[in-house]
Amino acid sequence: MFLNSLSTNFAALEVGQHLYWQIGNIRLHGQVFLTSWILLGALLVFISLGTKKNGK
Repeated sequence: MFLNSLSTNFAALEVGQHLYWQIGNIRLHGQVFLTSWILLGALLVFISLGTKKNGK
């Protein structure tokens, strides 16, 4: 019971301002969207570097 009430309190906690984008009927959380694309870009760079043939 205590753990359930504790998690409910953390779910309502917000710190600072959040960046939201409205695209048509879709509302995106900006920080999550940008972080996801940066991570995907970094992974693609590492994958492409790791799969290049040495000197050919």
